[in-house]
Amino acid sequence: MNQTRGYFSSNKKLVRKFSILFWMEVIFCLAVMTFSFVTRTYQQKLADQQYGNWSVAYYGVLENELSELKHNPVLEAVGTQRINGTVIQRNGETEKEFGSIGTADSSFFELANLQLKTGRLPQKENEIAIEAKTLDGMGISYETGQTIELTIRKEDPENKNSQDTQEITKAFVLSGVLENYTSYWESPGTLIHFFVQEPVGSDESRVAFIEPKRGYEDALKKVSTEDLLVETNTNRIFSCNPFSSTNIVPTLCVVLALLFVTVLQIELLLVWIWKRKQELRVLRILGVHQKTLILNVLAMLFKAGRIPYLVLIVGLALLIPLQYLLGFVLYLLGLTALVLGAATAMIRQIPLQKEGTKKKKRRTPVTSKVVTVKEASRRFFSQQKWTYRLQIFCLVLLQTGLLYFGGQIVQSILFLNNPDIDYRIEGMPKADPVSHFCTLDPIPDHVLNDLGNWTDVEIRLESRMRHDMKMSWDNIQKSLLYNTEEHRLDPSRHLYVFTAEDGQTELYSSINVIGDSRALELLKKADLEGEVDWEKWKQGKEAIIYLPKMRMVNKDVAYGLSAAVDGTIDDSIQLQDLITLEKDGRQYQVPVTGILRSCSPELFREFNPLFIYGLIMSGDEVDSIELDLKDIRNKVPVEIRLSKLASENKLVFRNFASDNEHTQRIYQTKIILNLFSGLILFSVLLVILQISRIIAKEKANDYLYLFRRIGVSRKTREMLVVHLNRRMLISSVAIEIMITMIYGIFQIRRGGGFSYLTQDLKFAGYVLLIVILLAVFLFGVRRSKKEEI
Repeated sequence: MNQTRGYFSSNKKLVRKFSILFWMEVIFCLAVMTFSFVTRTYQQKLADQQYGNWSVAYYGVLENELSELKHNPVLEAVGTQRINGTVIQRNGETEKEFGSIGTADSSFFELANLQLKTGRLPQKENEIAIEAKTLDGMGISYETGQTIELTIRKEDPENKNSQDTQEITKAFVLSGVLENYTSYWESPGTLIHFFVQEPVGSDESRVAFIEPKRGYEDALKKVSTEDLLVETNTNRIFSCNPFSSTNIVPTLCVVLALLFVTVLQIELLLVWIWKRKQELRVLRILGVHQKTLILNVLAMLFKAGRIPYLVLIVGLALLIPLQYLLGFVLYLLGLTALVLGAATAMIRQIPLQKEGTKKKKRRTPVTSKVVTVKEASRRFFSQQKWTYRLQIFCLVLLQTGLLYFGGQIVQSILFLNNPDIDYRIEGMPKADPVSHFCTLDPIPDHVLNDLGNWTDVEIRLESRMRHDMKMSWDNIQKSLLYNTEEHRLDPSRHLYVFTAEDGQTELYSSINVIGDSRALELLKKADLEGEVDWEKWKQGKEAIIYLPKMRMVNKDVAYGLSAAVDGTIDDSIQLQDLITLEKDGRQYQVPVTGILRSCSPELFREFNPLFIYGLIMSGDEVDSIELDLKDIRNKVPVEIRLSKLASENKLVFRNFASDNEHTQRIYQTKIILNLFSGLILFSVLLVILQISRIIAKEKANDYLYLFRRIGVSRKTREMLVVHLNRRMLISSVAIEIMITMIYGIFQIRRGGGFSYLTQDLKFAGYVLLIVILLAVFLFGVRRSKKEEI
């Protein structure tokens, strides 16, 4: 009798099979959660470097409140910025503010993780460290040791509403150049751009940056924030909630994988019980109670899963917060309860003895009915419909997941392959720097020649645009941009304009200049209408205008203009029409002898940006140069040289290298996360599809074998298989094509440029091909082994 009590738990083969399934769960879950933990840790490290190690910032803190915060035992660190005033710069009648000046304690620098491009933090009274972006705006080079004279405006700290201010002019020695940080921190208040060692007068305001001790994050809610501006450092706070947006994919994969393995366990146990139904009935006759068998099933599950689940719980305790571990353990217990419940239901269906006595069977007339192949396949499908629906659902989920995660990867790769420029050098504006309508001074020739000889930077684009000229023509009222009131553009939203004869309407355009021979050769080979006398064109006596066939990219941009003129060509300017140019109040006219209908990518790079109605003229002036860094290791020396070159020649230097480097790290991390999520989804669904395929194949073989036993011909059986698989294959392919079309429509409506749209649609085609091949593999026609017996 003791042996019968171990009917399930003493069966080594059954325990081994369940143990394998349990270990599959453990290995998969730990692999997914480990990678998720590692990537979250890496993201946290990058965020701490970029946004600082602080959690909350309080602006406008009083001295006594700051003292209370520093003595709070639940706070790990409190960093302080003390703002002394605002640095201003005057240029004639214009005045521009460049940020706050003040001091910061050592705790702030530890929390902020501020990086120095060059030099060091101020250590003496007259030393100063300035943010790189601020130096660019002021036209000061990155050379340390130079003397900088600053004008500081100070407010009355006792009465901040007062209009009375005081200005102080003081000389400092530049000790260091800081990487940009104010552009990344989402600050509702004021941050320091100029760091000094000793305060310049009294404090105007104070900012406290706080990091609580681990486990005391809720203590920040108890801090009194009345009359204070509060900023939460949301950029570095990554949620540990498994159902948050960043963790939902690994969580769903783990949940689905565990659920699917549980279904396999249930099916394995039910088949095992069904095949041994007679043995279990004998055990019942011998006196073994149902409760004893059910408890023995539970003992078998415990024996097979105790070590795997113990390893899983210990591993997860190290990877996820303890408050979520309890929910996961309850989920595991719920899945085990499902297996036990299914076994209980099956055991209770086993009768103790044969029910009732034999009764004389009543003969009923049998009518034969011819069952067609189509009807037979329909009956088989109705019996196995959930298996086939599961397969189609998995294919749909697989295609959707690959399109989503793969689309994110494609977009990230396209961005990394086409990064933004690292540096730009521009001529100084003659007009108000705040105004869009300003003229840029040309860059001197010796600067162009000097940059051309540099080996550590690459000239990406030399912009030749006339910002100081306006254009018009006689039939301007007939142009697509003018003749309809609802399609008229807002002139205040655009940089480059041309005007009507009456000067009342401003429209979008640009005047581009060609100065190098390569661009001129590309223009001569382009799709030009008309005959251009290139000698007269070089002398400025003829003009070429860009009037392509307009194409709608995104109806949500360009103020509805693209949707209004999609697929049309403007005919308000024709060959030999006169273009009126105006500069400094003087007007002159040039004839249009060439119309550019299409622009190749190589030519577009020479003119970038080249807009519709863009006028192309001859000239040698260059107003801006875009540069790319060849080697990131030489970033700081190159930036010092470029800032010095721009400062000496009174040019504007704009530095985007650090921003691009930060953005590239974000996209690289995004590629890894999406690739990992896609691989998890692909592997889980592929396993489910393969197992469901095996199950469906076995059931189909049994069905066909039964047909063979009753005398159905081989041809009919093959037709049955073909009809069933054809039906499933056509249905799945139709659904997959429909999903691809919906994805393509979504991408077209979203816009984003023709090149990006082409890449997205090409990728969608590859995904469709992969899923169709999987569908063919699932529903392809194969001869069963039982048919060959």
